[in-house]
Amino acid sequence: MLALTHSLVMAQPQGAEKELFTYRIQPNDTLIKLAKDYTLDAGNWQVLQELNHIEDPYKLPIGKVISIPFSLIPVRASTGVLVHRQGQVLINGVTAATEDTVQSGDTLSTGANSYATIELEDESSISIPAQSSLLFKQINQFVGVPLSDVIFELNDGALETQAAPDGRGVGRYEVHTPVSITGVRGTKIRVSSSRTQSRTELVQGQAHIEAEAIQPRMLQARQGAALDEQGRLLVVDLPAAPQIRTAQAVSGGLQVALEPDAQARYYHVQIASDPKGQHIIDHQQFDEPEFSLSAIQAGTHYAFIRAVDEQGFMGLDTMIDFPGRQVLRSGNGQPVRTAFGLVVFSGAF
Repeated sequence: MLALTHSLVMAQPQGAEKELFTYRIQPNDTLIKLAKDYTLDAGNWQVLQELNHIEDPYKLPIGKVISIPFSLIPVRASTGVLVHRQGQVLINGVTAATEDTVQSGDTLSTGANSYATIELEDESSISIPAQSSLLFKQINQFVGVPLSDVIFELNDGALETQAAPDGRGVGRYEVHTPVSITGVRGTKIRVSSSRTQSRTELVQGQAHIEAEAIQPRMLQARQGAALDEQGRLLVVDLPAAPQIRTAQAVSGGLQVALEPDAQARYYHVQIASDPKGQHIIDHQQFDEPEFSLSAIQAGTHYAFIRAVDEQGFMGLDTMIDFPGRQVLRSGNGQPVRTAFGLVVFSGAF
């Protein structure tokens, strides 16, 4: 069992390029082995040899990236599980409950101040912030190896995803928007979309951006890309993680002062109930580097603070935690707020 786990971690699936799965050759790989593992038919080694222009199927150049047609890779239908919901979360227009599943063809949407997290079979997670709509166009798993073959359609709103968190790599993991396709390659990434523009922020790993009007463009960690419907592409370095100068607990939250950042137009704070930031419960925005964070429920809050630059790119996270507090909730589970947007507390810390 340990040997199998080690083998999976050391494998090097590289994601997808259109209708081809890509794989980086490792020691002891042969075309026969790869054909058997991925296509379940060792005889397909000849197809792989011709497609990848390989002379000796037993002596493969270590580090070389080869392609395997998706048409040769058997897949099975899979599902995702709603592991977190806050506020109004709908699946196909019907109010969703935690532990509900999504399958190919389902659409998940979130209302104002509402959030959801879906976990896939390979433990990849997709966090969907407020006022977003995400179509799970395809949710499959490779039959031969534990890799996902998934396609999301984000027509409006945003998502954050941690793909293949155990480092085994991905099969196909794509986010489609009206103007672009983002191919995720075992990474932490954010994508936002409108009808006329898409924005990608790559926090960790690699990804590629493609569209009809441009050649595919590789992104490296800590890069962002914006693409509009005319095919104009802007690639930038993401803002650095803010530095905290002081942080002091106050009644119902946390008072924070950051080191001023001349490149920051404002600061976006995403609050989650888990230290990985996947279970979002609130977001707050501040124009100045000094602000107060408000608790919105009981339990520890994890605040992920990001600088936002003049182009609208959110940067890397600085995380700080603070205690929550009991709050009053409305009939749909949302915190009751005052006319100024502040939550109404109930009981003690």
